[in-house]
Amino acid sequence: MPEDRRDRYGWFRHTDEVWEGWEVTREAATILEAQAVLFQCPASFRPTTENVENLRRFFRRVGPQPFRLAWEPRGAWPRELVSELCSELGLLHAVDPLTTQPTTPSPIYFRLHGRGGYRHQYTDGELDHLADICRRRSGFVFFNNAHMWEDALRFQKRVSPKR
Repeated sequence: MPEDRRDRYGWFRHTDEVWEGWEVTREAATILEAQAVLFQCPASFRPTTENVENLRRFFRRVGPQPFRLAWEPRGAWPRELVSELCSELGLLHAVDPLTTQPTTPSPIYFRLHGRGGYRHQYTDGELDHLADICRRRSGFVFFNNAHMWEDALRFQKRVSPKR
């Protein structure tokens, strides 16, 4: 992105650059027949009036899609506000269920970054607990840690029917 236009990108701003980024993402998701697209926000994206209005304006313009839209707010977003926005805008609340419960019903969108950091490898007990949660709800589970492949395979054995 050009240095002199950096302030036109991100944070759901109402700019041509943000909209062009969405169009590329939407096109890729459509071609790939994606089931969901995640919007992950940094902790610096705080629940200010401007940010909340930008979020609302962006997702209202996006409208219904052939895939689900998930939002992972970070930082100090009040649960009530997250619940309100997800409900109003048709978003899945993306969370790590071992630390935070989602504010939206099924389908769920779980992202596991690693307890205490990216290098964390999930224990059998943590995976068993996650499997128990997932047996009650349908949705998506993503491991986003250094051991993501191994953890996902170990988790899959806990939730897949025996063959």
